[in-house]
Amino acid sequence: MRILQIIDSLRAGGKERQLIELLRVLAPLPEFACELVVMSDDMHYELPPKLELSPYRLVRHRRLDAGIYRHLDRILQSVKPDIVHSWSSMCTVYAAPMAWWRGARFINGQIRDARPGIDLRDPDYLRARLMLPFTDVVVANSQAGLRAYRIPQRKGVVIHNGYRADRFTGLPSVQGVRAELGIGTRFVVGMVGSFSHLKDYESFFSAALRLIELRDDVTFVAMGDGPDLPKFQSRFSVHPRMRLLGRRADIERIVNAFDVGVLLSTAGEGSPNAVAEYMMLSKPVVATDEGGTPELVIDGVTGYLVRNRDTASIVDWISALLGDSALANRLGARGRLRITDEYSIERMQEAYAGLYRRLERGRS
Repeated sequence: MRILQIIDSLRAGGKERQLIELLRVLAPLPEFACELVVMSDDMHYELPPKLELSPYRLVRHRRLDAGIYRHLDRILQSVKPDIVHSWSSMCTVYAAPMAWWRGARFINGQIRDARPGIDLRDPDYLRARLMLPFTDVVVANSQAGLRAYRIPQRKGVVIHNGYRADRFTGLPSVQGVRAELGIGTRFVVGMVGSFSHLKDYESFFSAALRLIELRDDVTFVAMGDGPDLPKFQSRFSVHPRMRLLGRRADIERIVNAFDVGVLLSTAGEGSPNAVAEYMMLSKPVVATDEGGTPELVIDGVTGYLVRNRDTASIVDWISALLGDSALANRLGARGRLRITDEYSIERMQEAYAGLYRRLERGRS
């Protein structure tokens, strides 16, 4: 079975990592042969050499580049895929009609968020709805995502993000990482996420300043890239108990040095990788109670959910976790168990392989 995967870029991000993980776990299955189209030169992630995969590059010269249809059609004629699987909004606009034209089944996997109240004025929502007639299955990583995009039940499927256990083993010592970052406090609280309008770093740093006033034993770490990073660096990078690390390739080793993992959003997440990575490393979580995050974080069991921009609650829950090591350890252990049981890479492999097989049977 030939599957053509298509994505906007391979820059650092959740869906990009999940695509690479999927390619990795499908590679040993002889029934699947994957090809990859990347629609930019933006390549932060490197493809594992053992995949022996050389992606096609379709670089757009404008937002809607009609020439892409012609180039993509040539790729489809060459690869002759049974299934085309899109991972991004604009990719869906290009790939869905061309897959239909060439008789391939089409999967729209663009839904990785669950923003409340989105409608036809939102470009991503509009594209998903317009391409629905050409789409066989819409895959989201949360039920909240399918609801937000109003996907008909007959076409919607949830496949959770999957995480490899070996990513989180053999990490360097916590003390060594903290020393490398110049952290001498007993506790570290961190947030991993893009510095963009989608993440609420204002509330994170407001809570950090309040907690720094209350106690002298905690340092705050923020990790991620984005257009708003310089603004926050100018305000907080010189603070002795704050570290703004920018984009890092060693997310696991840094998160392993956290005592509490935080993810605050301004819009509904789908199933945020950062939260699952905190949980996989046995870190208790404080996260915004919106979108698909409550499907991942069980409030009071694996962490705590807070209302959007509720700085007081953020401060309270972080304080509670720092002040009660038994509570923090209990929530962290339950979080790790939840990810290894329900969000394993093996479960994701089985879910996608089963979906591909069902679609292939539908073609014959």
